[in-house]
Amino acid sequence: MTDAPWRLLWALPLVLALGVGAMFALGRLVRPGARPDAGRRLRHLESLALADGACLHLVELDRHALVLAESTHGVVQLRLPGDAGAGAPARGLFAARRLP
Repeated sequence: MTDAPWRLLWALPLVLALGVGAMFALGRLVRPGARPDAGRRLRHLESLALADGACLHLVELDRHALVLAESTHGVVQLRLPGDAGAGAPARGLFAARRLP
């Protein structure tokens, strides 16, 4: 009965060291890349709430900036008139293309 405190004295640091070692090993296995953004193709840069059901999102896909308009009716990609990414020139201030 008197050896219980001595068992706890060496068992507690042992269990804590094993837990820290397991967390470190799992952390290395889960994130194999050196940079967290290394494999990401899509990055959310900024959002702007226009109304209760409408939002503008600025996203970057493969280093190309896209402006997406989100509403209760769906998502639409907007592009500026000078943007040559989609081929045909835009009409008006923004040209809209519905995303599937």
